[in-house]
Amino acid sequence: MCFRSRRHSIILASCFWALLTSPTYLWANSDIAKAIITKAQTRLVNDIYLLDSITTLSLSESMLNALDNGISLTVSANIKIILPRMLWFDKIVKDISKQYELKYYDLSERYILTDLKTGEKKQFRTHTSALTALGEIQDYPLISLEALEKNARYAGELSYTLRINKLPTPLRLKAYLFKDWHLTGETYRWRLQ
Repeated sequence: MCFRSRRHSIILASCFWALLTSPTYLWANSDIAKAIITKAQTRLVNDIYLLDSITTLSLSESMLNALDNGISLTVSANIKIILPRMLWFDKIVKDISKQYELKYYDLSERYILTDLKTGEKKQFRTHTSALTALGEIQDYPLISLEALEKNARYAGELSYTLRINKLPTPLRLKAYLFKDWHLTGETYRWRLQ
């Protein structure tokens, strides 16, 4: 009996593994979410570097369905100040994660975008206008001039991710496995000026 149940466990585990590693299982849905950063630049104002950026965000059908069914989505703008080095890994001077929660309220038929650091809320009629606002960063203070070494050339990096760990527990496994739950887009790098 033990041998038999062990054999069944091995067969089930093998089938599950084959299913998970199958390209058609993981990547079958060609509908993907995108974060295309078209501009990111810094300005020095009163010895503080301020960030301005524009990103076009689009959600996958799975994300939109979840959003329209009352599940909030947490999107993170990941910002790094780095010191590039020739013969070693880049030094990360500052690592910032600006997190936003996007939620749809059925009664008011509004999308609410909340800055999770400040608590500031904005209302939108469509998810597209909410995503446009989410993708715009203006006058965001990054780092002071005195925190940086003189005569060193620093760079900034910006990328966006969906915080899967903030989804309801039953949805997390699916979100980790399926490509349509990941924001695709390259990290944008610019030089601090």
